[in-house]
Amino acid sequence: MTKEKMLSYSFQPAWEQVLRLYGKEKRDEIKAALMEAMNISSIDAWYKRKRGVPEPKFGEKVAIEEIFRRNKIRHNIWGYETTDRTTTDRAADAARA
Repeated sequence: MTKEKMLSYSFQPAWEQVLRLYGKEKRDEIKAALMEAMNISSIDAWYKRKRGVPEPKFGEKVAIEEIFRRNKIRHNIWGYETTDRTTTDRAADAARA
């Protein structure tokens, strides 16, 4: 597996934006929401999931994007997106087609 493939499921780029923009209290709130969306409770699972291991399910990916979007993180969530279009946007387009 290439490094590019591994990074494609990592939301580390979005998390780094959270670290730059928000104080500890807000970061903890966002982290708790993300952990709940992924149904995890351990810090080890948090670090693995943040790196994209294992690949998030579609519902988790949508939930992760929504949490970041609610907190004004819209670009570069997964490290490869260059537009404001997320999985949710693309799924809505596909449903309309």
